[in-house]
Amino acid sequence: MSTIDPATVRKRIAETLQLPLAKLPDERLLAEVVRESFAMVEMVIDLQEEFGIRLEQAELRRLETVADLTALVAAKCGSAS
Repeated sequence: MSTIDPATVRKRIAETLQLPLAKLPDERLLAEVVRESFAMVEMVIDLQEEFGIRLEQAELRRLETVADLTALVAAKCGSAS
């Protein structure tokens, strides 16, 4: 798999959560974006399937912002090649 940039990941998150990209700035807290645990699970599953990666619960617990999530997914994509 080729390297994915964080903007591509952010776009996918917006599509999954049905939010405009403007609502997902880097500094936005994930807790504000995803208020329901089901939506978080759906988003994580979608990201894993879309990018062919595996996100571990321990990694997800450390995430605070949209930038943290996009950087993690982008890094995982880079290491999956």
